[in-house]
Amino acid sequence: MYEREAIERVLAELGDRAGCVSGNLLCQVACVKGIPSRDEIAGAPVCSGADGEALGKAFPALGYPEGELPAFVAAYACDEQQLRLIIEALDPELVVAVDQTAGRALAAAFKMPLLAAGAPRTHMGRRFLVVHDFQGSLASMETKRRAWAQLKAARRS
Repeated sequence: MYEREAIERVLAELGDRAGCVSGNLLCQVACVKGIPSRDEIAGAPVCSGADGEALGKAFPALGYPEGELPAFVAAYACDEQQLRLIIEALDPELVVAVDQTAGRALAAAFKMPLLAAGAPRTHMGRRFLVVHDFQGSLASMETKRRAWAQLKAARRS
């Protein structure tokens, strides 16, 4: 119950920026997106398209609970302080930046060095991973394989 209350307080504090979070807010994985799609620019929730669907399918294959969608956070819709506040409130064990822009935003928000794509890092007790252009990777089988190889670095042990 404490987690839900903490998340509700953060969302209330964010006010009109609360829309920068969607998906399962009581999850073990948070996916952060730095470059919005056309639909997201027009107001759709973050990762509500094919990228969110593909991410939702990927994590059970990596050892995370079946049917548990990640939380999705729009780094493009919040500042560094808000991004950090959201991640801290969600308290996921893994934070995945789904593009390099999100990776830079997370590095700034958590005062850590930039992350290389596919190279997980533990910082302040939380694992972080950057996947290079996940949304763009859905365009071809070759780029999907590259994104999958990067995501596999997040495999749960």
